[in-house]
Amino acid sequence: MGILIFIGLLLTLPLLGIAIWLIPLSMFIMVYFGLIWVFWTYILFSWKQEMNRSKQDEEMYYWLQNFITTLSIKKTITETFVDLSQRYQLQSATWLKSYMSNDVMQTMLNLNQRFRHPLYEVFTSTLGFYEQQGGDVMTLFESIMFQGRLMETRRIEVHRYSKRYFMQWVFLWMLNLIILIISKLSLPDLFNIMKDTLVFQILILLVLAFLPISKIIWFDQWIRLKRKLR
Repeated sequence: MGILIFIGLLLTLPLLGIAIWLIPLSMFIMVYFGLIWVFWTYILFSWKQEMNRSKQDEEMYYWLQNFITTLSIKKTITETFVDLSQRYQLQSATWLKSYMSNDVMQTMLNLNQRFRHPLYEVFTSTLGFYEQQGGDVMTLFESIMFQGRLMETRRIEVHRYSKRYFMQWVFLWMLNLIILIISKLSLPDLFNIMKDTLVFQILILLVLAFLPISKIIWFDQWIRLKRKLR
């Protein structure tokens, strides 16, 4: 959390510098500084949470695909888990150790704490049925594998579009800030006349404050879309 607060401060300082350059230092600017810092920290914290959730969804997808494929060869859950856990250890994947139990099925159930996607609950239920009744692995888990591939395809698609829209957002705001700076440099007399008026000061702060606010709006829409497609 501390590093996120520090990064939020680094993102706030350029906007604070522009605000002080455009209008006199006042109580409005100090309040603005605090609010923008809070906005950026909130965005960064929410972004980190979503990145962690996306990473866990990706881990779940590959875990399910690998487990089902290996189970179709090994036929037993215990041998499948031992083989898969050894492979993950060779890849230095340490997260699996936190959920280990003496009973393999209990370990698979413990992973519900990490993989909070509904698909994993369906997987463990089907795995329990397979342990008791047996059957053809690929037939039993066909729907789960299909849903997993569909989920991963959607995740990659959302990530690709998110990068594009983020770059568009950065470009538009860089353009707005450049226009604001050029206006200050090309019309210094007008700015000197207007900078002491309360309405102008509030207007400048609102324009600059809308940068992180617009990011919050964009980020909220992105989260809604991402969770809808999970």
